[in-house]
Amino acid sequence: KLALHGSVEDVLATPRITAQGDWHNLTWPLSATLPQIQSPQGRFEVAGLLNAYQMKLNGQLIQQYLPQAQLSFDGKGSLEAIAIKKLQLKSTTGLFQLAGNASWGTVPEFDVTATGQKFNPAIFNPQLPGSLTFSSHLQGKLDLKALQITAEINKLTGQLRNYPVNAN
Repeated sequence: KLALHGSVEDVLATPRITAQGDWHNLTWPLSATLPQIQSPQGRFEVAGLLNAYQMKLNGQLIQQYLPQAQLSFDGKGSLEAIAIKKLQLKSTTGLFQLAGNASWGTVPEFDVTATGQKFNPAIFNPQLPGSLTFSSHLQGKLDLKALQITAEINKLTGQLRNYPVNAN
């Protein structure tokens, strides 16, 4: 169930949106008999011009490798880019945080910092169970020829597939 409330002002000249939404019992994929992820409840807010908006989101998540998790997002965006003040995924077993910028104009680019504490990468790939603590800076862009990524890993410790990991 999704409930959306809001308004759009000055539609023909400079559209300004103010919207709030609440959800209950959402699943992904939407039509799957066995969903990959579930969200018992959450809330989001969007306010501002289409080319200068603010967005906040808070919700509960449930996934096989992610018990009792809370997802929160705070950012500002436009039609071509977003500044992520904080994206946080916190569960009883670990924490993942991301902040930075991403754009999808002529050349999609990103420049983010990502940190984790006892983070289980199996959330994204079940073949990689573990518990990692890390601090990193990632930059990348996708041009016509290839994806280019630069990664600076300041700290990486823990376990991955039952093997110890320690790199700085």
